Amino acid sequence: VSTKKFEEGFDNQSQITREYFVNVIFKRSISEVEPENSSRCQKILIETLKKYDDFELLDLGGLSELNDCNIDVIIRKNSKTLRKLFLKDLTKITRIGSASSTRMGLTKPKIALPFLRRLDIRGCANLELLEIEIHPICLIDG
Repeated sequence: VSTKKFEEGFDNQSQITREYFVNVIFKRSISEVEPENSSRCQKILIETLKKYDDFELLDLGGLSELNDCNIDVIIRKNSKTLRKLFLKDLTKITRIGSASSTRMGLTKPKIALPFLRRLDIRGCANLELLEIEIHPICLIDG
């Protein structure tokens, strides 16, 4: 499937349907494809996710193609709606929000996540910097 066709189909779905696809269907099916196809599918999904700002739940754990820049864009775009964020086993991630973000034209290095209630960063072995503002009752695993 091409990126354009995937994005068109994804765009036509409701927010709840998009969340279900990302968090359940995609996660289940990605483990069943060849590694080359898995990488390609992940890249398509990541580029598509960067367009949306209405996710309440994102389980991006295990997406081996997710890097610092992509995670930054996805979290910032969804910062006003995210309630649960699962980033388990993202070994490429070294930072989430940071002062270096200002070099990319961002004026706020910290990411404000006022509604976040759960953050899972277990297995993010290379995560060195976590610059986020969270709700006082947010549970952080990791």
